[in-house]
Amino acid sequence: MKSKKLFALTLALAAALTLTGCGGSGSGGGNEKKPASPKKTVAPIVEMVQKDGAELKNQNVSIRVLKLESDVKGLSNGAYMPPMRYLDGAFYAVSGKKDLVKLVLKDKKLVVDQPSLAQNVSFLTGVAGDRLFFRQQVQGKHRTHGLEKDKDIGEIYANLGYLTPTTDKNNALAWTNSGAFLKTQAKADGTFPVPNAKQAGGYLPQNDPYITCGWFSVHGDRALVRGRVKSEAPNNHYVREHDLDMRLVRSYGPSKDFNFGSFYLTDAYMVHARSNSKGLDIYSRKDAKLVANFTPKELGINATYGCQIDGNTIALLDHWTGNPKLVLIAFK
Repeated sequence: MKSKKLFALTLALAAALTLTGCGGSGSGGGNEKKPASPKKTVAPIVEMVQKDGAELKNQNVSIRVLKLESDVKGLSNGAYMPPMRYLDGAFYAVSGKKDLVKLVLKDKKLVVDQPSLAQNVSFLTGVAGDRLFFRQQVQGKHRTHGLEKDKDIGEIYANLGYLTPTTDKNNALAWTNSGAFLKTQAKADGTFPVPNAKQAGGYLPQNDPYITCGWFSVHGDRALVRGRVKSEAPNNHYVREHDLDMRLVRSYGPSKDFNFGSFYLTDAYMVHARSNSKGLDIYSRKDAKLVANFTPKELGINATYGCQIDGNTIALLDHWTGNPKLVLIAFK
């Protein structure tokens, strides 16, 4: 009799547990809800070009283009890497007087917000997290500094070469335009040691190293490099994608046109902003083939000066004609 009562009690308890979501087989209780996946945040400037930009199509490539007014003139053109950077809703550039300038959009017009965040600046070498990396000349020495919340946090790399962040602001590639690339990681105090070329891995890339590097930028998990390589004739210029160990992923070219202009990497394309009124050449990242060209007339701008905003959006800035303008371009 006792065993029957115990059995009935066990069944009742099991049923109660199931109803309250504590039981069940393999379902986690039936009433349990899976946590919602976080929504991907889109920067307001990207939303603006996606919403207000005019749609253009060439071959099978579709873009949205938004042309905006600008009051910005007389910037330094720079070299070797993007001359302008986008960080947290603002653009940063170098003036003709070598001042680090902050540019913002006000009423859909690009204006100078801070005319001199730092002086004697030669290059903006990268952006990661909340930090802008920039190269400064002080007392005849070239050093890399960091800018956070529009404040110079001081010297972070005591070497003549360049320092470009990779996955975050504590990991970087130290490089020179002679074609040497070495990984380095920040110390506890936030500064980066000068890497030893004899360390494990040595000079990067190990497969077909560069003789010269004329462009270097990091996009997500890829480094984009333009330059000559040892195995090719001196006049051959390639743009090549590397992973962050500098192993070669794919090559674009060779092309004599790669000797000039700026280069950007979107999710699907490698984009070459060409000089001499040639517009944008669009290459597929699947097979490295040229798939489209958008002319300056279509884009409303003839400029190679620009920067990446996100994985599918770039900005081009005309700062040297009598009618300056900013053009935002979003790739679908």
